Amino acid sequence: MAGDVEEAVRQGCADNSLRLALGQEPERPLFLLGKLGDTDVRVVRKGDDIEVRLGESVRETIRVGYGQTGVDTQTPSASSHNPEAQTNVGPHG
Repeated sequence: MAGDVEEAVRQGCADNSLRLALGQEPERPLFLLGKLGDTDVRVVRKGDDIEVRLGESVRETIRVGYGQTGVDTQTPSASSHNPEAQTNVGPHG
């Protein structure tokens, strides 16, 4: 788990270095790491998206970038069956 925290912090630093080089504001870190029983759980920022992983598989990618809406799922979830659960999580929503 310590390696996962280090990787999340390293990725955030790399993303913010690029943002600063482009004259943009840095973003606050976003990561949540834990365990459900024997399964690793990770919620991390990947560019303009938030990625939810259970074990080694990506379960959901939440789009939060400009002009993006909703939740992009690779496996069925409650939000994919309920259109009202998919909301605009971008800066103007």
